[in-house]
Amino acid sequence: MPHTAFRLLEVVDKFPLRIESLAVWGNKLLVGTAEGVLLVMGPEGNSGKERYNVLDSKKAFAKKPITQIDAVGRAGSGTEALLSLSDALYVHSLPSFTLVCQLPKTRGCSLYTLAPRSSELLLSGDENEEIWLAAAQKRKLVMFSVLPSELGVGENGGFGELCPDLALPDAPRSAVFSGGVGADTVCVAFKKVRRGLLVLLVLLVLLVLLVLLVLPLLPLLPLPLLPLLHLLPLLLLLPLLPLLLLLLLLTAVLLQDYHLINSSSGAVTELFPVGREGKAASLVLPRSELLLSQDNLGIFIGSDGTPTRKNGITWPDSVESMVLAFPYVVAASSQQIEIQGLATMSRCQSHPVKGCTMLAASKEHAGCDAPIFVGSSSQIYRLSPAPLLEQLEELQGQASYDEALALCRQASKLPDAALPAPRGDLLRREKQIYSEHGRYFFRQQQFERAFECFESAAVHPCVPMALFPQLVWQTAGPMMDAYKAAVGEDLSAPSDTAPLAANAEYIEIPCEFLN
Repeated sequence: MPHTAFRLLEVVDKFPLRIESLAVWGNKLLVGTAEGVLLVMGPEGNSGKERYNVLDSKKAFAKKPITQIDAVGRAGSGTEALLSLSDALYVHSLPSFTLVCQLPKTRGCSLYTLAPRSSELLLSGDENEEIWLAAAQKRKLVMFSVLPSELGVGENGGFGELCPDLALPDAPRSAVFSGGVGADTVCVAFKKVRRGLLVLLVLLVLLVLLVLLVLPLLPLLPLPLLPLLHLLPLLLLLPLLPLLLLLLLLTAVLLQDYHLINSSSGAVTELFPVGREGKAASLVLPRSELLLSQDNLGIFIGSDGTPTRKNGITWPDSVESMVLAFPYVVAASSQQIEIQGLATMSRCQSHPVKGCTMLAASKEHAGCDAPIFVGSSSQIYRLSPAPLLEQLEELQGQASYDEALALCRQASKLPDAALPAPRGDLLRREKQIYSEHGRYFFRQQQFERAFECFESAAVHPCVPMALFPQLVWQTAGPMMDAYKAAVGEDLSAPSDTAPLAANAEYIEIPCEFLN
């Protein structure tokens, strides 16, 4: 059920430079531009909700467009580094922005991906866990690892090569670590020639050449065969059909596919095509899951490449980038920003902003209280999460109890540091939702499910008993007094409740519940 999960606020408008990349650094926003200028931006005042201004500018930061940036390490820890990609992959120290090094073998790098060694740390941001980095350098992957305590230290900024370079058939279009605990695989999208289609392509080329060779010989045919000249226009059109098939096959032969690459053995496992539009987007999730886009469909797979869910996520348009705001997935397309729930895999919210395909979220944790920045070439928006308890209250008001309970269960998986509401308040709200859900089932005469909800809510026995007025109100006066003494609320007999106690089949249900 749609509800207000995030609030959209424009923080930068009509930016004078062309925006190429975004990164969150503490409470600041780093902006990489096509002119090679790096900007540090922050909110006006202390509210964090106003428009963003330029706090610092690094005009000679890079000679080429800054296509990708990331702040690595916990803000304020003293061991922070900035990764930036322009003509190569560079490491700068933070907060001084001093150049530490250019990582080896990264000249001509087109993209990189980094992640904690375990996907479980996406929710906690363990500052002592090793960080892995994979850089796509033309037709190979160069992999590094670093401990957060060694960031910016030593000849290569603390980064050491993790394994020998991995050769690829083509330059990657996207890359993300598989996310398993101790996993050593990378999911990469690149073009791979299909041998069967290639053979068919060669045969069609030979057919076209044969037709072109035969056409000049037609006037030399004997007189009895001269009527065949009437077929000459048809024969002239005949090569167009193979040429059309050639074009279609060439597109199919060079279609992009997702692949899992094992960094230890170099083994490549082919998954499935990226899609007709060729926009590859991938996202690592907790519990050793990956979310891969295929046009307007999101497919969940495990770290071994097998599907983990029967159904996927559906978007209105092809997705170009995704970030995790647990328990939500935020996806950007050329037309809008879509927010989907991981538990229900349904649309929660949509923001119609065009041309915003860049997403940036905090690397410290992916909890649902972390803001997300959305950018185009000249505008930046901030997605601020709505308070969790307000989201649950809104879902309750819509009678969307299943979605509300799913949100409670997902949020409860977050560590206390990332939980956007006190855990005790969250548990009380969850019990309240279970209680309301039980009353809803009771009104629908689904009594078994109603009492399952009452049991999950751990309600006082008098609450479900009060729904059987003929069974309770004439004989259980002392029980009502005990309930008022225990809970502090008075139970008055409802006047509009049907005398369901007359159904002997269901009288045993509250009795078993009381026992």
